[in-house]
Amino acid sequence: KEKYCVIYFSSNNIYHPNSKESFEKTIIEKNHFEWYGTRIEKGYKHIFIRDIQKQWYLNGINSELNSIEKVLSFLNKETLGYKVITLGSSSGGFAAVLFGSFLNAEKILTFNGQFQLFDLLKSSNEAIDPIIFRNQNNPSINKYFSLKSIIKNPSNIYYFLSNKSQWDQLNKDHIFEVDINIISFNTSNHGIPFIKSALPKIILLIKLYFVFV
Repeated sequence: KEKYCVIYFSSNNIYHPNSKESFEKTIIEKNHFEWYGTRIEKGYKHIFIRDIQKQWYLNGINSELNSIEKVLSFLNKETLGYKVITLGSSSGGFAAVLFGSFLNAEKILTFNGQFQLFDLLKSSNEAIDPIIFRNQNNPSINKYFSLKSIIKNPSNIYYFLSNKSQWDQLNKDHIFEVDINIISFNTSNHGIPFIKSALPKIILLIKLYFVFV
């Protein structure tokens, strides 16, 4: 029987606001990871990943795994022999598509995840997103600013879209010609496009009708 490893990527909302107090309470004291309470039952192994720098995983996740390549190498070893499912929202959704594509994941669930980071160079600034701004001309990192060429199996990607969110529509437009599965919600809410308490039921529906059929 095939075993599944599910990888859950936390978003930039892992702690809020961006303050020392919030970081210490959420990360140091509580050791919080998103998705822990909504694990997919099909999973035999569960891996929870977070980027405490809130920089779309571009500098990895810690001092040892400090690049996308090193995180990918780690995940390749941890998922050896397993079928893989990745999921996340917003920046976590970006990471789910990025790493899920490289890992040849059977299914990738992205809840309003970004498919490109170029717009942040216009809408954000270096104080908020220093790694993106400092590496905009660094080909070893800016090659990940668009996921369009990285996506291998678009039919394996399930994109939960808030169709009234300007930012999310912009990202949808970026991969307009890529034939991924889009599940559209009539809302402007970024991240999870429905009440979070409904996540277990939504994931159950995914399991029944999309992921494991």
